[in-house]
Amino acid sequence: MSVCVKHIIALVHGGAAGQITVQSTQTRSCGPQFNRSNHGQKRLCQFAGFVDCQRHRFNFGFRIVKSVLNLHRDNALLDGDEICDTGKGVPQNYVEAVKWYRLAADQGDAAAQTSLGAKYQKGRGVPQSDAEALRWFRKAADQGDGGAQFNLGLMYLDGYGVPHSDAEAAGWFRKAADQGYADAQYNLGVMYHDGHGVPQRSDAEAVRWWRKAAEQGYALAQYNLGSMYHDGHGVPQDYVSAHMWLNLAAASGEQRAAQRRDAVARLMTPAQIAEAQKLEHEWKPTKQRPQ
Repeated sequence: MSVCVKHIIALVHGGAAGQITVQSTQTRSCGPQFNRSNHGQKRLCQFAGFVDCQRHRFNFGFRIVKSVLNLHRDNALLDGDEICDTGKGVPQNYVEAVKWYRLAADQGDAAAQTSLGAKYQKGRGVPQSDAEALRWFRKAADQGDGGAQFNLGLMYLDGYGVPHSDAEAAGWFRKAADQGYADAQYNLGVMYHDGHGVPQRSDAEAVRWWRKAAEQGYALAQYNLGSMYHDGHGVPQDYVSAHMWLNLAAASGEQRAAQRRDAVARLMTPAQIAEAQKLEHEWKPTKQRPQ
């Protein structure tokens, strides 16, 4: 099966893996809240690129999610940072924000280390430095911080601050994915689908990781999972399941999902469509994803 891949980069600098071709840059606004039992809340701003693939006559879209994590905590040191970082109550001041992040990071707070790494990666409040971003992400990742593990995966994927390595990227994505990070689960699914950084290409493994993200309400994972059910790749062909997941993705704003859902519906009986709609209405997202 031949797949044409175009990668749209949108983190800090962008980057590419394998034979991916850089086309353009786009960003998405701040997304869901992450609650961490030992590090408080993290706000995730997704800078998402898309990978478009052509399968038969359908657009089958994949993306490697690009994100950095900003901290939002009740801890006094980090409250000071969050105020300066977001401009709540004071003028936005990244330099002051970095000062508060660093105070907590120097005391070993993994979430603050992740946020400080993000500031270095974006060059906000400090000179941009992939090396410093990598250093702080690694400190946090070694403590088990899933956001830092995810961002390390991105750095290895793009080759910023480290030599490019799909295998290292997949390894760090897996660590974050095992903690329930839907973004990492999604990216790991893409790597299994493309056969990059994993022992071997596997649609079944791609489906397994996309399902974990889709069950958390991750729209693009729902889109890809529905498409896999339609095509019978990695799972037995199942139009009812395909319609359900595509309909969920469409309801979450994944623009291409509605068109593909309608194409699947033309292959279904009225009874099958009714069953798919019933399953969609009964579906509830899991609580696996950190919030």
